[in-house]
Amino acid sequence: MSKIEQVISTAVLEIGKPYEYGAEGPAGFDCSGLMQFILQKAGINLPRTAAAQQRALPEVKGEPQAGDLIFYGRPAHHVALYVGEGQVIDAPHTGAKVRHDPIGNYTSIARVPGAGSVRSITGALGDTLKGRAVA
Repeated sequence: MSKIEQVISTAVLEIGKPYEYGAEGPAGFDCSGLMQFILQKAGINLPRTAAAQQRALPEVKGEPQAGDLIFYGRPAHHVALYVGEGQVIDAPHTGAKVRHDPIGNYTSIARVPGAGSVRSITGALGDTLKGRAVA
């Protein structure tokens, strides 16, 4: 399994956990805590907040690829993991759970150095992702 597949697989396993402001897992997450947690599991360290993550990572122009981080606002007030087909995994807000969501109107895209990216998620990982989709 590639590093980015590991990141996405870890994110899928977190679907259904509660949003909790300031939480970094494993029992609950806020948006940036989720990104920090899933990337740390693959050996990649990120700053703590969405705004700091946005500042620290290189912005990518064009279409997002699975494994990219999607930022909302500048400075970012929200961050999500792009998983392909116009979908992200995120911890959206108080009262919600980590879930699979449409990408929506985003501000910027970042590709995490050392993580890689893939155009689409296929095979067993894609099946798992579709099976774990929670709205």
